[in-house]
Amino acid sequence: MQPDICLSLRAVDGSAARLARPLVTALTGVHGDLVITLRTLEDQVDAMMVRERVLASLFGFFGGLALLLAGLGLDGVTAYSVSRRRSEIGIRIALSARPAGIATLVWQRTVVLVPIGIVAGLTASLWLSRFVGPLLVGLEPNDPFTIVSAIG
Repeated sequence: MQPDICLSLRAVDGSAARLARPLVTALTGVHGDLVITLRTLEDQVDAMMVRERVLASLFGFFGGLALLLAGLGLDGVTAYSVSRRRSEIGIRIALSARPAGIATLVWQRTVVLVPIGIVAGLTASLWLSRFVGPLLVGLEPNDPFTIVSAIG
């Protein structure tokens, strides 16, 4: 079996595809058994980046799913907290509590949970980033902008 030979063709003006046909004709004229496959540089780069694109898509999908689950979990915990305090909230309303005061009462519990979640998530992401670091292209594993935007 003969080794693969790679030829690069660059056109100074115009299209390289226009020069490919005469090149193929000349090469097959010299050696008729040659199998010639023409691929553009763009196609070759795309073929090399398939794995990275699939991984990036999967990470994006699971990141969005995690965000959705975190939002649903926070909503569920808040709803559970409000349902447990329903009678207290009813008494406060009966005693002419303002709606803003009731909302503050409900949000106080949530505001405590969010920083706890941020600290837990930040700790886990900093620990796990060393495993994901080799898969990142053009990003630092602990990029401050990415961490701040994820917290936001």
